[in-house]
Amino acid sequence: MRIGILGAGIGGLAAALACQQAGIDFELFDHAENPLSGGVALTLWANGLGALKELGAFQQGMDWLHSIHEGSLRTDKNENLYKLPLDWMQSTYGYKPVCVRRSELVTRLYNSLQAPTIHRMHCEDVTLTDAAGVMVRFSEGRREEFDGVIAADGIHSIVRRRFIGDSLRTVDYTAWRGIAIDAEVPSASMGEYMGPGMRFGYATINPSSTYWFATINDRLLPLGPKTSWENIADRFSAFPKIVQSCIESTPTQAVLRSSLQYVHPRAPMAKETVGLIGDAAHAITPNLGLGAGLALEDARFLLRALRSGQPIQQALHRYEQNRSNRVARIARFTRWLGQGMQLENCRLVQLRNHAIRRVPNTVANTVWKAVLGESN
Repeated sequence: MRIGILGAGIGGLAAALACQQAGIDFELFDHAENPLSGGVALTLWANGLGALKELGAFQQGMDWLHSIHEGSLRTDKNENLYKLPLDWMQSTYGYKPVCVRRSELVTRLYNSLQAPTIHRMHCEDVTLTDAAGVMVRFSEGRREEFDGVIAADGIHSIVRRRFIGDSLRTVDYTAWRGIAIDAEVPSASMGEYMGPGMRFGYATINPSSTYWFATINDRLLPLGPKTSWENIADRFSAFPKIVQSCIESTPTQAVLRSSLQYVHPRAPMAKETVGLIGDAAHAITPNLGLGAGLALEDARFLLRALRSGQPIQQALHRYEQNRSNRVARIARFTRWLGQGMQLENCRLVQLRNHAIRRVPNTVANTVWKAVLGESN
């Protein structure tokens, strides 16, 4: 069996690891000049870390990951609303969350694959062949036929548009992301601060680097979603000092803006001998930092399906059956969560904050179990 993997980001490299673990030949393709670079950083919760372990990505150790030991949800006035149950996560799942640069994670995945060739090619079309294979046509004029294809070509997936239809949706708030160097934040910590129609969150990557994000409702922006960071950074001047330190410790030109989109829940994740993984299959709003973890989960279940010994079409059908309900639930939950966290009305904000304070730990932990999925 020979599988073509379109995209060499987190999802594509994780899919390649699944093929490697299952003893299946694969070829990697990506149109980017250097798919191992770019991006900012991401959070990996226990579901993503457990998937990395099963995929064989920790054979060289985990010393490059720095666990986060404390975290909280607070108001923009620094009033505590909720303390993250990180010790409970450790005892239940075996991991506390980590934050890692995207470039670091994809490089580690790539090295776990023994640095295979990534063909720099742009996929133009994918078609099913009469011989139950898949033909991929590239813009460079090359055609390749595979027994199966895994599409890991991101939220704007050409393969999803070809087989599923473009089901992208947008939200009415915009995000900015950056990495602060030597900001004054507590070591090994993460936190989020909520104000009316705006939020600021951070997570330490290592003792000197801190990832952060900021979101503001589009209607509060002077130029809509195209507003530059320079025009709105001072909106966070009344937030706690940690926020100011993160902003001041990040070069303005290094801050990335994102207009947030997501794939409609329940979009199919496979069709015959073509499967989709990661954002190509189920891009979600980033309100819990679960996107990368879900892509790694996908690869974990792809590995299990490939190891079943079934033909590729049956294996991909099994993969979809094991993934579709979960990713749809997470997509709906993160979108709902974002709507609640971006509330502007002061009375509704007060009611929301009061409700968060009143949630019993047993209820909150039940929600976390639904979010993080199976224990290891």
